Amino acid sequence: MQIVVDSLLTTYNRAGKGKTVVLLHGWGDSLASLKDIEHKLAQSFDVINVDLPGFGQTQAPSGVWGLNDYAHFIDSFLEKVGVEDVYCFIGHSNGGALLIRGLGANILKSQKLVLIASAGVRP
Repeated sequence: MQIVVDSLLTTYNRAGKGKTVVLLHGWGDSLASLKDIEHKLAQSFDVINVDLPGFGQTQAPSGVWGLNDYAHFIDSFLEKVGVEDVYCFIGHSNGGALLIRGLGANILKSQKLVLIASAGVRP
């Protein structure tokens, strides 16, 4: 599926029913890398797997983005697709770093966080 978020054509998959789980891939990757996890979790959850800006089939931002920019984008994306309550974020590599920053700065909110080979907090 595609939707325009903050002027960027954004590609994502959504499958399943239940509490919402959001998957964020690592740097240089795409939602395809988390497809197996998406399919498994969709048996019990509403799973959203999104290509971050500049990766996969989502348009690149016009300038260089930091973690806060990506976190604000995810917040706007979730609002645009009608998600008010995220049960769990799952982040791989840079997706995890984005989530650490976004949750720590109260840009994003969820009940749970799962990090997979995540990058850490950056200055």
